[in-house]
Amino acid sequence: MTVMDKQAVVYLHSNVDRMSVTLTYAQSLDGCIGTRTGKPLVLSGRESFRVTHTLRRYHDYILVGAGTCASDDPGLNARDGHNNAVDLAYQPIPVFVDLQGRCQLTKDAKVCKLARKGQGLPALRLVHRALFEARHRRLSADVNMEAACCGLEAGGVKTIFLDAATIKVDEAGHASCSWDDIIACLRALDPKKQSIMIEGGAGVIRSVLAERAASLVIVTVAPSYIGENGVSLGLTEAIGLMGVKTAVFGRDTVMSGVLRS
Repeated sequence: MTVMDKQAVVYLHSNVDRMSVTLTYAQSLDGCIGTRTGKPLVLSGRESFRVTHTLRRYHDYILVGAGTCASDDPGLNARDGHNNAVDLAYQPIPVFVDLQGRCQLTKDAKVCKLARKGQGLPALRLVHRALFEARHRRLSADVNMEAACCGLEAGGVKTIFLDAATIKVDEAGHASCSWDDIIACLRALDPKKQSIMIEGGAGVIRSVLAERAASLVIVTVAPSYIGENGVSLGLTEAIGLMGVKTAVFGRDTVMSGVLRS
């Protein structure tokens, strides 16, 4: 374990427990978490990135939305200070919230490649059956749910249906459901796996904050300004943290706290 890993463990040990639903993300000084072009924006420095990977080892699941899946092709595994994948016993299960079945998760996706190499665990995709069928019916008259899911499973991704969840669809056609439903679904899969780490993207972070669904929020603030090309969370209300702790990792400041109800 490197010095950076040890520093991350000391910081996280008093913050994270095995029942945590942890929301974590990085932002610039002007509050941006991404770009308008949709291209990945690297904000975290090498030292604070170690916090992220140590944090992944503290959780049973690591979750992102369909947009992050499409734009970033994330690996969602945990790596050590030498950038090597940690033992599978300490790897989180990758989860994609993809209610409408938009993610093109093939065997060539990074998360699938890592699972085949033994450097990560097989991923889960959370889908709402009715929304999946409706979307694919618009694209093609032939909707074969079983074939579509079997194709994903062949690539190393298991589909979990959230059919009991209450679904909301906004004016742009984006579907969402309660985080209580998502969290309950994951925790019901395995009673021994309870902790969930949520990484993004913007819509996911925004909804988690709005619903006060996270038991812990960890934000990395990078000493940079993105400017007019940046995209912020776009929150519609003021939200504060309690019990705030901060630490400096390299050039970045990492802040953790509990959401005010």
